[in-house]
Amino acid sequence: MSSSTHPLVLLGQPLLDISVSVSNEELSQFGLKANDMVLASDCHAALFSAVETREDAWFLAGGSAQNSARGAQWLLPADSVAFVGCVGNDAAKETLERVAAKDGLTADFLVHQTLPTGKCAVLITGNNRSMVTDLQASQQLDLHKLKTRWERVENARIFYCTAYLLKDSFDAVLAVAQHATNNNKTFCFNLAAPWIPSVFPNELEQAIYYADYLFGNESEARAYAEANKLSATSIDGIALHMSTLPKSPTSFLKSRIVVITQGPDPIIIATNGQLLTHPVPKVSDIVDTNGAGDAFCGGFLAGLVEQRDLNECLEKAVFVANTVLKQQGASYPPKATSNI
Repeated sequence: MSSSTHPLVLLGQPLLDISVSVSNEELSQFGLKANDMVLASDCHAALFSAVETREDAWFLAGGSAQNSARGAQWLLPADSVAFVGCVGNDAAKETLERVAAKDGLTADFLVHQTLPTGKCAVLITGNNRSMVTDLQASQQLDLHKLKTRWERVENARIFYCTAYLLKDSFDAVLAVAQHATNNNKTFCFNLAAPWIPSVFPNELEQAIYYADYLFGNESEARAYAEANKLSATSIDGIALHMSTLPKSPTSFLKSRIVVITQGPDPIIIATNGQLLTHPVPKVSDIVDTNGAGDAFCGGFLAGLVEQRDLNECLEKAVFVANTVLKQQGASYPPKATSNI
């Protein structure tokens, strides 16, 4: 294990992203349609075997939180960011370690001895992409495993988790959130997906209670409002509501900051009963929107590490997101040299 002193630590579900270009006929052979996003089943075993061995396959350290971790590290000095998640003891783990290291990320993987490393096959047909995700060992992070890396938690000052962890790793999320609030550290949380508020309402409520910064997009915000039967229907009203939800009295920030992205439209920020907006510059040469939301959070987190103010954090977030929009997949160009 590398040095355990990194100011920013992210917890998540690490996936080995495997991208290949295929024909429409090949896509049909795998039982997929353009822009499908599905969880893997037994029928997809042949798909993963086929794409992994393709000479034109390219690999990324994927999964939402790991994408954000790579984005933050892209802006920051070396050894600023550590990512913790669970993988299998297999060749995919070794590939994942290699591509994470190539992006400068300290990936501290906990190894599950029987389940394989999680993967996401990305099949590209022209401007379309179909994604098949096989979570496997990525779901196995728990507090018992995390305790073997607790020195990382003790030495960090900013934490980031996504709501994808609420199903299988809630004890780990809660332990990190409570550590942050009891030690004057920053806890950041992401709503992650529209289905989560209705499936894990109690776990989500507890995570938000500790959140200094709460991130989401407009679809996730509306899903939260619907699941909680809020009278507010506008993104402004929903963001304000979430900013005033009960909050730990010992948290780093006394008033939660809610940040809701709306694609090309202005970002909505709610805190302390006030609404703010932040502009999003037009990007004319978009290549791929995949991972832009993760990149946004990575840029924002980099700003927190540098102790920038809210506006500067948002500028960094938009800069990193717009950079990823010009890349194929959730990838980053050579190391950032911008002084943004």
